[in-house]
Amino acid sequence: MDKRHRKRASLRGPVQVTLTNGRVLSGQGVDLSVSGLAFLSRDSLPPGTLLEVTFSVPSQGGPLAVTGLCEVIAGLFFSTSEGYRINARLLNTSDASRQGIRRFVQGDPLAAAR
Repeated sequence: MDKRHRKRASLRGPVQVTLTNGRVLSGQGVDLSVSGLAFLSRDSLPPGTLLEVTFSVPSQGGPLAVTGLCEVIAGLFFSTSEGYRINARLLNTSDASRQGIRRFVQGDPLAAAR
């Protein structure tokens, strides 16, 4: 049973991850809610790790770029070539990004830029 209480939407696309030491990692989106996201990474990131993520969600005027500060809450290893599934809590992002995420998750991606 999924213990997450927030509605989530599939997030398919690249996720750029920047660690506090400046190291940049590439990831692949899995899902997104107004409070966090999950992505796949070849690198293990322990809980408590702070990072900046950048990804896009569909919107009326084209893809809406979202950048935000996150904290890793879990990292699960998959035995396939996918590597690690990283679950992160979204700590800080712009109001416009948060509104775009909310509209995307609620199933109204074309309104994300309103």
